[in-house]
Amino acid sequence: MTTDSDFVPDPLDSEDDAAGVVRAVLSLDDIAGGCVLFLLCDGDRRPVLPIVVSDVPPTAPPVETLEHWMVHLGQQEREGVTPSLVFARARPGQSFVLDHDREWHAAIVRGAAAAGMPLIAAFVVTPHAVIPFPAPMAA
Repeated sequence: MTTDSDFVPDPLDSEDDAAGVVRAVLSLDDIAGGCVLFLLCDGDRRPVLPIVVSDVPPTAPPVETLEHWMVHLGQQEREGVTPSLVFARARPGQSFVLDHDREWHAAIVRGAAAAGMPLIAAFVVTPHAVIPFPAPMAA
């Protein structure tokens, strides 16, 4: 007999794998209300802990919002292994990447690097799609 404590998730080997987990974790209410998802993964890229921060307004400042959370996430080191991260910014609206979404992406890339936390994947989530952030624009 298998118990919940025996379950070991598969590693996230691709962006599609990560998008599937994001779809499974976030509800339509999470998306409609606006939220951010920090999905902590172990050293083998297996999902360990989803953290959903609800009611993040569409105009929330990405840098300030993420600075607060990244400090706490950086303290999640377990057994000498720094977790890796899948990030998603969920919002209502159209299923394309807006300039404000790009600000979230730039902020999470900088925040994860500052925390020494590998960023596996990052997404914008709308009621209709999970969209990978495009590569950051060159300076």
